[in-house]
Order: sequence, then C-alpha cells, then structure tokens
Amino acid sequence: MIRYIVIDILFRTLTFYRKGNLKKVLNFYLNSIERFLGRSYLISNPIGVDMIASASCNFKCVYCSRLSWEKQKEISMEDFRTISGQLFPSLTYIKFGSATEHFTHSRFKEILEECSKWNLDIILNTNGSYLDDETIDLLFRCRVMILGISLDGANPETAEKIRKGLNFGKLLENLRKINEIKKSEKLRYPILTFNFVALRSNIEELPAFMDLMHELGVEKVRVMDVYVHSFMDEQESLYFHRELAEKYIHIAIEKAREYNIRIDVPRPMDAPYNRKDCYFPVHEIGITPDGEVAYCCDAWEKEKMGNLIRQDFRKEIWNSNLYQRLRKTVNSRNPEFEGCSDCMPMDRGGDVITRHFDPVFHEKLRR
Repeated sequence: MIRYIVIDILFRTLTFYRKGNLKKVLNFYLNSIERFLGRSYLISNPIGVDMIASASCNFKCVYCSRLSWEKQKEISMEDFRTISGQLFPSLTYIKFGSATEHFTHSRFKEILEECSKWNLDIILNTNGSYLDDETIDLLFRCRVMILGISLDGANPETAEKIRKGLNFGKLLENLRKINEIKKSEKLRYPILTFNFVALRSNIEELPAFMDLMHELGVEKVRVMDVYVHSFMDEQESLYFHRELAEKYIHIAIEKAREYNIRIDVPRPMDAPYNRKDCYFPVHEIGITPDGEVAYCCDAWEKEKMGNLIRQDFRKEIWNSNLYQRLRKTVNSRNPEFEGCSDCMPMDRGGDVITRHFDPVFHEKLRR
C-alpha cells in the first residue's frame, strides 16, 4: 500500500507540476496522507470523480440491466458547470464509467472540452459506436488519457449478437485510425483498454480476442464474469462451465504475456477476493445525472450522500456526519451502509450463487 501511494504521488506530482497546477499536486499529496492515516474528517478534497453524464445507451446488450434515475436523464451544462466550479480546481482525474453510453448526451462533446480546460486526466469508457473522424479529433484535442472500449467477441457474429447495436467493422476501423494518428504524431495517449464480459457463448473466442487486442495496440484487457439477471439464460454463466473457462482464460493469460498486454481475469468462482481495505470514501465520488453523490462506483442506486446542485460540497456533503460514519465503518466487520455490507470485492457479497445470479435463481441453484 505504501509503495503504491509513493509511486502514485511521484507520478501525479510530476504530471501536474509540469502543467503548473500546484493546487492539484497539494490536494493529491494531502489526500494520499489522509487516506493512509484513515481519517474520517478530511481537509483534502477527492482526487477523482466517476460521472454518469447520461443515463441512456444506444445498445441493448444481452446481459445489461439499465440504471435508472427518476429525474433527468442527462446532466445539464448549467449543472455540470456548478459541479465543476466546486470540484475541478483541485481534482486530478475524471472518469466517465461504463454503466451507460456517455455520447448519447446531447452536449457531451462540450463536457469533454470543459474537462480539458481544467487540466484533468480524462478516462472515458464507451461502446465505440459514436467514434468518427470528428470525435476522434476531439479525443486528441481534449487529451483523453484512457479510452476504454467494451467488446465481447473476436468476430462480428459473436460480438454483434451480444452487444446489439454494434457495428464490429466500423469500430475496428476507427480504432485503427486512432492508432495511426498516435503513431504518426508520436503520441502516447489515449491509451486503449478493453472490457470483455465472459459468457458461455463467447469464452472460446477469448484467445482470438487477445490476438485482436495485440493487432490494435491495446495495453490492458479486463475480463469479467457475467452477472446473470432475471431475464437471462442462466446457462450463459461460467458457473456451469468452469473447466472450459479455466482452459481459455489460461490461454488468454499466456497470450497476454507474449504480447505484453496487462490482463485482469476473473478469480476462481469460490476463491476469496483477498481485498483488505476500501478507500473510495476518501479519494473518489460518483455523480449521477441528477447531481447526487454516490460513495462508490457500485452504489449508483443505493443511498446517496448529498446533491451537488442543491448543496455546498465542502460544507454540507464531504465532511457530513453521513460521510464520516461511512469512512469509520467501511472497513469494519459491520459496515453501516448497504452498499458496503454486500460489497463483492470486499468479500461481503455472499456465496458464489449470490455473487453471480439474480435472486430469482438462488433457490433453484441451491436445490
């Protein structure tokens, strides 16, 4: 943990010192120290934001359960500027996560341009369907650091069947354009990473998928077990095909070593996560299209910590009694918050069945 903090501090210090933004450097230092000390009342601000700019998606993936908000479906530019004024002066990075497709936002390109003005490290996850020459130019102009693409197959038939709405050929064409620009301009960013949701119907393509990643110059691949929702066929889960999954995951790992690609793979079904502590309540907040604050990326539809549109972040949210109780209990044996008490990465999410299947399947599987 100490080694991670020291390396991260040195990297961020160098990066933002070069950009001339000492406020971000100082906040990053202080937040890292307070995280290490386990403080519940923080002098520092969060160093990162995970924002859902739009609650919509133009795909209908076979495994997706849509997030929903009762109010607005996308954050307004007025609300975005209210939030940015409170947080961005000391913020290190902003992440647009993979829960939705952010380019469905009617003014998302303006949001990216606003982020670049604040000298933020931008991490953008997308299904890639909105990539074209204009959007690719925007990615370079706004200095997007990491471009994360979701893709679940090595050939058009499989990928397009799982991710309904995908044009496999168009996606690869645009990713090759990005690589050509990076090569010709001798640019490091955006770094390409890929997410692959593993099902019975695509697990045998994982080795070929790694070949494709090598061809595309991808630096990291994250392979995830599918969570089987009530509307899905439970046989898609690798819970029923463990030997098959182990075989192809092993081949993928070997290919990743050969290609020098970082790869994250699912742990064995019954193995513990072995994660020691959670630091999300100290270094990152989530923001919904309504401006509500989520305490981690798995708590979008759980209890909220406040609203950035209606409340002052420093005075009313960040060090509220609610947040301080969260920080005090998040790593205890009896976490106070629902999202912490059933957190799977912290080994609090029950057994292998509850971790991988909707409750409608539990009784049947246990029988």
